[in-house]
Amino acid sequence: MEIYKNNDWKTLSLNGENVQIPKDWDYKNLDSLGNLSRGKSKHRPRNDPNLFGKKYPFIQTAEVKAARLWLSDKPEKYYSDFGLEQSKLWDEGTLCITIAANIAESSILKYKACFPDSILGFIPNKDVSNVFVKYQIDMLKSKMKDSSKGSAQDNLNLDKINLFKLPIPSFDEQTNIVSLLSSQETVIEKTKELIQQIDKRNQFMLDELLSGRLRIKENENGEVIFFKNEEWKT
Repeated sequence: MEIYKNNDWKTLSLNGENVQIPKDWDYKNLDSLGNLSRGKSKHRPRNDPNLFGKKYPFIQTAEVKAARLWLSDKPEKYYSDFGLEQSKLWDEGTLCITIAANIAESSILKYKACFPDSILGFIPNKDVSNVFVKYQIDMLKSKMKDSSKGSAQDNLNLDKINLFKLPIPSFDEQTNIVSLLSSQETVIEKTKELIQQIDKRNQFMLDELLSGRLRIKENENGEVIFFKNEEWKT
């Protein structure tokens, strides 16, 4: 993969301001890049116990926000057959975009799941990378959050989100960009896992050392050693 600096630009008027993109790129609305629609959760009340079971993953906005690129962790809740009847089961690879509570957060499903109408589902056309679109949504997050303000509760909707145009290169270039960024994402995820493991080990050492269950001393060679305490007083 060759990386080079672009020197061939075109200027477009977008939402009242002039913007520059490479000449062979284009600006497009989300709904022209694929199928964009709201999740479903028709039944009221939403917390009816009959909706829930152990069968169909049910994703909420907080889980989309907590994920980075891929939404792969097990959900907190599952729908029953009755829950599925009033909702929709979205395919793996669907890009989830939150439009209420947590605004403009996004992640991609790693398994089939249902979600409510506070989340949009985006299924890309064949010449569009869902991962590329996710990265573009991340770049527009602050502007989308600003556009959601003005009502009693901040929210986006299909009309508002389609006011935003995304710079789109060819599918080959999308793929190359995604390959580079995703490799860094993998490093980030592995680093997070390592930090979690170190945190757990550190917490264990804190508990053991500060309670006196584990002791420290120097041996005859001046080396620091740990030993388990065997002498206690009550």
